[in-house]
Amino acid sequence: MSRPASLFIALILLAQAAFGTIIIVAGTRDGLLLCEDRRITTRTSSGQVSSSDSDKAQQIGKFGFFAVAGDLSGRLTNFFGQSITTFDVMAEIPAFFKTHEIQKFDERTALEFEAHLRDQLNRKPVVNPAQPAQGPRAQTEVFLYWMDQNLETHLYVVDMASALDTKDATAPPALAGRFVSPTTLRTSKPLVRGMGLLGYKAIVDGTDPRFDDLRNDEELSPFLTRFIDAASLDSIAATRSLKKLIRAISERQNFVNPGGLGVGPVSDCFLGTNDGVKNINQ
Repeated sequence: MSRPASLFIALILLAQAAFGTIIIVAGTRDGLLLCEDRRITTRTSSGQVSSSDSDKAQQIGKFGFFAVAGDLSGRLTNFFGQSITTFDVMAEIPAFFKTHEIQKFDERTALEFEAHLRDQLNRKPVVNPAQPAQGPRAQTEVFLYWMDQNLETHLYVVDMASALDTKDATAPPALAGRFVSPTTLRTSKPLVRGMGLLGYKAIVDGTDPRFDDLRNDEELSPFLTRFIDAASLDSIAATRSLKKLIRAISERQNFVNPGGLGVGPVSDCFLGTNDGVKNINQ
């Protein structure tokens, strides 16, 4: 290693990474509904933990939106206080769709998208440069919704941990994500991802009496235990219920894990309809 490079590494004092925590997706009679909490938890190599709010679910033009859970960004700060961003998923996804039309997203575009994210996540800072093998692997899940030019709706989900697996460099690229049929969400049973999934499971399992009131809540039961036809779900009522569920998981997350799950009480929601995406956060 050259002396300048060695000196630079020696001057790195702090690694910092930001994490997102819960995504809930459900079908309604008006279209696909996605809600995500706004909290970002930041941890540093010195052990400091802080949180802030951010737009982890974002709209892409009129016909698409995305949400991200897991590792969102990372940076290094050196001895002189200079901050260097190593990766930023929340910035790179919108950047990708400045050069790729969301309505034409297909398997070929998905391969490019995963390669773009993989390049970002491979830049995740290692806390201890002397032992790079001990650096935590990036764990990032992305939900992408769009309506194509024929007004058909689509959902694509990728867990980037599988995309980061070492592959034969001579083999053709393989898709790590999957295209989810909207019929998968034909009932009110939601898809839940992120650390907040542990809180959702704790409620649904029915083994902890501290969650009994949530399981018996009429507003929440269609998304927990009493699944119904999605075609009968009003999107506004469903939005209210999912926001309430995320807030409940946030308030009781220490019941599931003494250190919490990083779930925030406030959430953003987007609804994909035949008329395009609706931001229903107001």
